[in-house]
Amino acid sequence: MSLRRFTFRIAVALVTAAAALYPFAIADAGGAKRPVVVELFTSQGCSSCPPA
Repeated sequence: MSLRRFTFRIAVALVTAAAALYPFAIADAGGAKRPVVVELFTSQGCSSCPPA
């Protein structure tokens, strides 16, 4: 395989990978982040509830 063909294939692979990953980079670089809410519950002490 000639060096020119090898270089071309590497360039095509890099451009394809960059194009495939571009939407993820845009989504991560988005503006305001929404807060994450986590609700924690404790067991009420009934016999059918597992311990918290």
